[in-house]
Amino acid sequence: MGSRIEAGITIEGSVRGEGELTVGGRVRGVLHLQGTLVIEEGGAVEAEVEANAVVVAGLLAGSVTAHEELRVLPGGCVDARVRAARLAMADGAIFRGEMQAPASAAQLA
Repeated sequence: MGSRIEAGITIEGSVRGEGELTVGGRVRGVLHLQGTLVIEEGGAVEAEVEANAVVVAGLLAGSVTAHEELRVLPGGCVDARVRAARLAMADGAIFRGEMQAPASAAQLA
């Protein structure tokens, strides 16, 4: 079971945790997660993000380090500086920014 930030909720500051976090609202600041970050359609994360995996159906802006994978779903928008072991983009996804893929996943640590 994961945690959830509902639509209509805005969190500003630093968020740290483990497991899965689903964002339907808005997060601004710093988000470090040992687990998976899911940004739903209508959700927005404007932050410095570090997570094992990130799935975007809403908006992700700022910078992101995804130790395993960054996946952008149809309608999802990433406007960020990205470091990721893998990037998966669906048809209809938007990516603006910079992508840095390390030679090995160990370089993301």
